[in-house]
Amino acid sequence: MVWWKTEGPTPPPGGGFAGTCNGIAKRDRRLQRSRGAPGGGSFNSLSRRRDHVSNWQIWIVASALLLVAEMFAPGFWLASVAVGCLAAGLAGLLPIGLLGQVLVFAGTTVGSLFGLRPVLVRRFLHSRGMEVRTNTEALVGKSGVVVQRFDPVTRLGRVKVEGEDWRGALIEGGAALEPGTRVMVVQVDGSTLLVEKEAGDS
Repeated sequence: MVWWKTEGPTPPPGGGFAGTCNGIAKRDRRLQRSRGAPGGGSFNSLSRRRDHVSNWQIWIVASALLLVAEMFAPGFWLASVAVGCLAAGLAGLLPIGLLGQVLVFAGTTVGSLFGLRPVLVRRFLHSRGMEVRTNTEALVGKSGVVVQRFDPVTRLGRVKVEGEDWRGALIEGGAALEPGTRVMVVQVDGSTLLVEKEAGDS
């Protein structure tokens, strides 16, 4: 029997083509292990960071966002919900579970709407409205100057009182009032000053 010796590189251990496939498979497995190892892949790193976000942190962030939104929509509705989120976030530090946190949120929110909100509304919104009305009513009896002609038919024009421009209306019909005429505020109706011509003004 004659053995023929072929020229060329010696086949790798494991039997030529099969050995090559085994080598490729081992290299793929090593690559997969390196990607799955700690710090080996950005996706796994992001997943681990996301798993570390707790429920109480989500409640606190939601509370902060609601308080910011309250600045653009005053009325203390969102602030009441924010108080509920804050309470749920603090409760999340205790071993009460998500259901317990939701119950704390619901109870605190309802309590804030019916207990805390009315106090805040009376303290801030109503007092602000009273201050505006008081300042406006203080104009009664003040003198002003016509800055836009009062039409004798519509009896409407504009006056300047205490350095501010106001919409004015004549308390009684009569001749037109030209710019520069001095008038006196008789009554305040919303943002309109009811005026009459000052006695002695020619």
